Amino acid sequence: MEKLHFKYQATQPIDHPVHIGVVASGDLEVIMKPTDKKRVRAEYCDRQRRF
Repeated sequence: MEKLHFKYQATQPIDHPVHIGVVASGDLEVIMKPTDKKRVRAEYCDRQRRF
């Protein structure tokens, strides 16, 4: 399993939930939760077995 962690400065707060991507499509899916913090933390976990 591969885990990637990213931290960014936010330019504006997230005031409502946001969903980007298609559930169970095999592509990347992003879910953002409301926050008033000035930073963004992104975590990526890849459970796909590589051949």
